[in-house]
Amino acid sequence: MRFLTDEETARLKQFRLLHDYLEEKQLEVDQANKNLGGLEPANRRG
Repeated sequence: MRFLTDEETARLKQFRLLHDYLEEKQLEVDQANKNLGGLEPANRRG
């Protein structure tokens, strides 16, 4: 198991059924990481 790369995510966003879901999850992860501040990458959400 691993996290998707940015390139893989962009490719999957081309599928209409996944686009909105992936956009929503990316916003959720970005907001969670913003709330954590500048912590070590190991402590961030992926």
